[in-house]
Formats: sequence, structure tokens, C-alpha cells
Amino acid sequence: MKRIVYFVLFAAMVVDAKSPVPAISETVQVNVLYDGGFLNLEPNNNLGGHTHVPVGRSNNNAVRRSVFYFDVGSQVPAGSVINSVQFQFDVVQQGGGNGHQGADFQLHRVTRAWTEGTGGSSNGENTGNGATWNSATGAVAWSTPGGDYTAVVSGTVYVNVTSPPDTFSISSAQLVADVQDMLDHPQTNFGFLMKANPETLNGSAARVTSREGAPFGPENEARLIIDFTPGATEINADSFTAFRGIYVSGTLKDTFVSDNEYLKYNPGIVLFPTEAPVWLIFNGTLPNDSPTSLQVEIESRVNTVGLTLISEMFNWNTSQYAIVATNGASFNNDVTISIDVSTGIANYVQSGTGAVRTRFGWRATGVIFLFPWTVCVDRVAWISQ
Repeated sequence: MKRIVYFVLFAAMVVDAKSPVPAISETVQVNVLYDGGFLNLEPNNNLGGHTHVPVGRSNNNAVRRSVFYFDVGSQVPAGSVINSVQFQFDVVQQGGGNGHQGADFQLHRVTRAWTEGTGGSSNGENTGNGATWNSATGAVAWSTPGGDYTAVVSGTVYVNVTSPPDTFSISSAQLVADVQDMLDHPQTNFGFLMKANPETLNGSAARVTSREGAPFGPENEARLIIDFTPGATEINADSFTAFRGIYVSGTLKDTFVSDNEYLKYNPGIVLFPTEAPVWLIFNGTLPNDSPTSLQVEIESRVNTVGLTLISEMFNWNTSQYAIVATNGASFNNDVTISIDVSTGIANYVQSGTGAVRTRFGWRATGVIFLFPWTVCVDRVAWISQ
């Protein structure tokens, strides 16, 4: 299948080359869905229900780690491009009665499913139902005590608490890549593990506000601040009408995907040879009525030479069709024509409904060697952002 791309500027029905309008980025906050913590000196204890989760090494030589899970896809649409990410968290205490010292806190991606648990004391409780130093779920062990995670560091921040609660933020290109992967492949999203580096600094242990945290939470729980550009959405037609032409075979469903299943029409009756004897009107509904870019695509072929394909968009403000492209109809081979109609987009998307309407016509502009000829439409779609 060949593909032809056209960029169209609407102005007095004149076709001109234009670049698509860039999509506008959005920023959302994704709060932690569940979190948990554990320590090596109490390897079967869980802190999934406590007001904080621990990271670092305490003055009694206990190494502490915590895990955080975020449902990225709950607020970022599939297909979006992640531009930047901040992992923010609040620390309510660092060290203990013998003082504290700062340390680098690192994020790593967890590689195994785990459960939060309900342990509720500072050193955790042996609840048997959540992540511990030894276990991912209370029933399934980590491959390595202390959690299963990648060697790649997603990001690092130096934590040295001065006036708790202090807010810290991690950002990096690797964190962007990790969150993008979590969005694209949610089945391998098991969240992040946070640990100190090195884990030999006594007094570096910090209490990070959990989603159950009080009095500083839950608004101070761990969160991802994600800036993203929404991906394109492809919309098929809701309905179609044959304004002119004789039905041969196929249904609207045959225009949803490129699969060599066709909606077919033969030419109808016209009064003048300049008229198109086949006109098919397709109606669709975009997910919103204010997209920043819009393309219409048609994949089709005809069974004779000498035909031209005319593409028109309905202008909801003038209640008239505007020609957006005129192309030679492809003979015996499926060809996709992609027409960018982003300029003047507000005219072609109905306010309040998101409705779009495109009309395709076929007429003879050369010598025809077969009659009646047949139009075969394999796919029609609008692509918006």
C-alpha cells in the first residue's frame, strides 16, 4: 500500500502546503496508588499501613527501603509522549536522637509485582500480607532479599532535612524514559524502589510521608508531576451516506481498518460530465471539539484509469463543503491519501459535539476503458490531537 500525504491550508478553497499545528502539552499530578517499606533487621515486617515509609540507614544499623506504585495511565492518555517527570516526596524526619546526616536517595524500577500490606509501626509488623525485606507479597519471596529492582538508576536526589516536612524532587532523562515505558507497557509497571546510596551512612534514614500519612498527608504523599503531549487519536466513521452512486457491496465496518475488505460503489446518473457520479459522505465524532491538529485519511482504489478523487471537508460555520485535495484515483492498487486540515480547524469540527464530515467524490477526467467502473474504499479515518 502506498501513502500520499497532503498538508492543506483552507482559505477561499485554495490548497497550499503547511506544517501541522503542534499539539499542546499538559501537566498532571499522579499520586502514589500504594506504597510500602521494609528493613533488613526485621526482614518479615511490613510498613504498608504506616503514616510513613523509611529510606536509608538508621543509627541502629538497620537498612531501610521503600517501594511506590503509580498508575500512570490513569491520568495520562495512552499514546502520549512524556516530556518531563518529577518524582516528589516529603520527608518528616531524618535520623534519630543521635543526629542525622544527609545521603543520596536513588530510584530504581521494581521488576516484580508486590503488595502494600497493612503493617503500622515504625519498624513494621509481621502481617503476612505485604512487601517485606524477604517477601514481595507476604507469600511470594523476592528473588533477592531487599527487593527486586533494576541496576539502572532512574534518578537521584541528596536528602538532608533541615526543617521538616521538607520536599524533595527527582528528575532525569532516565526517569522520563521509565515513566514513558510504564505508560506504554503497563503490564511491566511495578513502580519504583527508593534506597540510599551508599547504605552505610548511619543516621541517614528518613521517614517519607506515605499515602496514609498524617498530619502531613495524604496531600504530601509521593507523587509524579508529569508533563506530556497527548498522542494522536484515530476515529472511524459513525455513519456514511451515498449522495450519488450505485451500491455494489460492503458495509461501513469495511472502512474501519486496512484489510482489503471494501465498501464498493458504481457510478450513478449525472446530468453533466463534469459531475462526480460517485459521492460518499462520511460522518465522525472526535473525542473533543477543540483539537489542535486534524488529518483525514482515505485508502481506496478504482478498477480503471482516467478517474480523479475529490476530497472535501464540511464547514460547520458556512454549511458548505470546501475542496481540500484533488488527486488521481489509484488504479488497481490501494493508496492512502492523508490530508492535513489543521489550519482553520475550528471550521471543520462542530462546536459542542466534535462532529466532522468529509465527502469523497470520483469522476472521469481522462479516457475511461471500463464501464461501469467501481470505487473500492478500504479505510476512512480522522486523526486528531
